[in-house]
Order: sequence, then C-alpha cells, then structure tokens
Amino acid sequence: MRRFRALIKKEMIHMLRDPRTLVFIFLMPILQLVMLGYVNMTDIKNVSTVVFNQDNSRASRALLDSFLSTGLFLL
Repeated sequence: MRRFRALIKKEMIHMLRDPRTLVFIFLMPILQLVMLGYVNMTDIKNVSTVVFNQDNSRASRALLDSFLSTGLFLL
C-alpha cells in the first residue's frame, strides 16, 4: 500500500508540474465524447423493402400505407 501511495504522489506532482498533462487529462475525454456522439448515429431512414401482398385486403393495404407514412421504408 505504501508503494501505491508513493506512485500516486509522484504522478500528482508530475501532473501539477506539467500543464500539458492536465490538458490531456481533461480535454481528451471531452473530445472523445463529442466525436463519438457525432459518429454513432442510429437513425434509420429510407430502408428499401419488398412486400409480397397476396391478401390484397383493406387491412393489408392499410398496413402498407402505415409503413409508407412513417417515412422510414421505401416500398
């Protein structure tokens, strides 16, 4: 445990002496969060879909119309 405390103390002194280290400690995680927020888009739009509608009833056409009205599917 004494070695661990000594190591922590040494690293804290090093960080306080070098301001660039503090910039990396605080700025890099913020940059990563912002960049990953833009890269990780989960929006799904315009999915090409084929429907083989043999029933051709009012209910099946209403279901297809509801798919089209969402704007997410291309039939």
